[in-house]
Amino acid sequence: MVTSASPGPGLGGTPRCDQASSGSTFTAYAFVPVPPPTPVYEPQVASVSLSVPPTATTGGDLAFTVTLTNMGTVPAVLTPCPTYTEDFIVDARALKPPAPQQFLLNCAAIGPALAPGTSISLLMHYTVPAVLPPGPVEFVWGLDPGGPFDAGTAVHRASITMTGP
Repeated sequence: MVTSASPGPGLGGTPRCDQASSGSTFTAYAFVPVPPPTPVYEPQVASVSLSVPPTATTGGDLAFTVTLTNMGTVPAVLTPCPTYTEDFIVDARALKPPAPQQFLLNCAAIGPALAPGTSISLLMHYTVPAVLPPGPVEFVWGLDPGGPFDAGTAVHRASITMTGP
């Protein structure tokens, strides 16, 4: 007979640990934490436009504006903050910066996400390589693959005429 004063035989007939005269057992099982499922990520279609001056000086500062628009159907989440590239094309060859660089958007200015149909304009600066020859070049700005936007749609080209220092 079990009463409120009698704790009973314990779980599965094993003596309870609150009965000093009886033995007890304890069984523990290892567990493997299961992370929450990663949300399905679908890069959003983007529109990029550049506003660049018609001329730039080799070795000087190129100030320009990038306008990025989320043309997709859901917000483009900016965590982690997307990276982008800037290249000058001379004689059909890309002139890369002298050292590997990773450029990040100013996500602090944009916010945690860019809503569908929303545009953001960012003022940017780029040091024009001094080795660029005077004459016409193409400037290419684009978001890198793997971010919240479809990198195939998040690129824009602009023509600039280089002048000597």
